[in-house]
Amino acid sequence: MRAKRIRLYFREARTDAKGRVTHPATYVIRDGARMISCQTADLATAERKLAEHSAAKQSVEPNKPASRVYVADCLAKYLRDLAPSHSRPKATALLVKPLLDFFSRYTLADVTGDLCRRYAAGRSTDSLARRELECLKSALRHAHREGIVREHVGVWLPPRRPSRDRWLTPQEAAQLVRHCWHYRETKNGEPTTRATRKHVAKFVIVALRTGRRAGVVVGAKLGKSADSIHVDLDTGMLMPKPNTAKTKKRQPAIPLPGRLLAHLRRWRRMGQRWVIEYNGKPVTRMGVAFRDAVRDAGLDASVTPHTLRHSAATWLMQSGADAWAVAGYLGMSVKTLEAVYGHHHPAHLAELIDVLNRPGGTPVAATGHSERPGNDVARDASK
Repeated sequence: MRAKRIRLYFREARTDAKGRVTHPATYVIRDGARMISCQTADLATAERKLAEHSAAKQSVEPNKPASRVYVADCLAKYLRDLAPSHSRPKATALLVKPLLDFFSRYTLADVTGDLCRRYAAGRSTDSLARRELECLKSALRHAHREGIVREHVGVWLPPRRPSRDRWLTPQEAAQLVRHCWHYRETKNGEPTTRATRKHVAKFVIVALRTGRRAGVVVGAKLGKSADSIHVDLDTGMLMPKPNTAKTKKRQPAIPLPGRLLAHLRRWRRMGQRWVIEYNGKPVTRMGVAFRDAVRDAGLDASVTPHTLRHSAATWLMQSGADAWAVAGYLGMSVKTLEAVYGHHHPAHLAELIDVLNRPGGTPVAATGHSERPGNDVARDASK
C-alpha cells in the first residue's frame, strides 16, 4: 500500500454532553499514524507549520535544535539501535509504547517537568511511570550521543520508592515451606489428595539457598542446557544462560550448597526436567500460587517472591560472612550490598561501639595514640 503524504486535516470543535466546547477547532498535521496539532484554525498559519514540519523531517542536518527533533523519532531510534541488545527486547518495546502514544506530537523542546508530571499522573503507579520515563531518558541521551539533537534534554522522574526491608526469619521460612508441602487441595469443601503447592515449597527452598530472583529460579533447567539457565548436576553449579547480554542484574555462575544439590538430583531422578514444575510442565511465573500460600500460611501480604532474595542476603550478612564473597554469590555490587544490607552484619559500627565502650570514655587522637598523661585538660575531662 502506498504511504500517504504529509497533509493538513481540519478537526472540528468537540463538545461534551452539555454542549460545552472541550477541544476547539484546529488544523492538524497528519504524518502517518502521528497527529500533530497546529493549535490554530487559521489556514495560512497551519500551512506555514506544515512547511516547517516537512522541512524538518526531510533535513539531514546533524545536531538539530531540540525544537526540530520529535520525541517519537528518538524513541524509534532507541528501539532500532539499543533495544535488540537488551536481555528482554519485548519488555523494552512495551515500555516505549505508552511513551509513543503520549509524546508522539511533542518535540524535545516540549519535554519539561510539567509535561512529564502530566504523563506520570496518567499511569497506574509511580513505579511504572518511573520505569517508562527512565526509558525516555535513555532514548534522549542516546539521541544526543548520536548527534541528532544539539542540546541535552533532561527528563523529570517520580521519586524512587523506598527499598523494602521485609525479610523472612528462619522460623517464618520453615512455616511457609511446611504449609506448602503438606497442603492438599479442597473441592466442594472436602479435602482431596492433590498436593498442589509442593512446587511453591520447592521454589522457596531454591530461592532462599541461591538468593536468585524469581525469574531465574523458575527458568532454570535440571541438567546441562545450551539455551537456558541450568543446574549442572555433575559439577554442582548454577549456570547462567549462555551468550546473554550483560545487564545490571548480574547472573554469575555459583556453586550450590550440598543439601540443595542433593534435593535437585533427587528431583531429577524422579523425572523433573525443570527446577520448578507443576503437573510436569515448567512454571513461568510465581505469582498467584505464592500469594495464596503466603496468606494461608499466616504471613503478611508484604511477603512477595522477591522477599526471598532479601531474606537470603540478610541471612548471609547476619552470619558475618565476607561482604565481597556475599556480593559475588548474590550477583550484586559490594556497594549495593553494604548500602541495603550492611546494617545486618555483626561488624556494622563495631569499631565505633568499641570506642564508646572504653573505660572512662578516654578519647583517642587521630594518630591512634592516647592523650598524654601531662595534659591536665584531658585528665580533668576524663575524671
